[in-house]
Amino acid sequence: MSKADWDIASSKIARARSVSQRDLSSSAYLLQA
Repeated sequence: MSKADWDIASSKIARARSVSQRDLSSSAYLLQA
């Protein structure tokens, strides 16, 4: 895993942690659809 890949993953994790629980539920629903 390159440093760029790690930076992207880290930013995605940080963004996921910052969204509300409702947004997480909506995202999970969209991913399942």
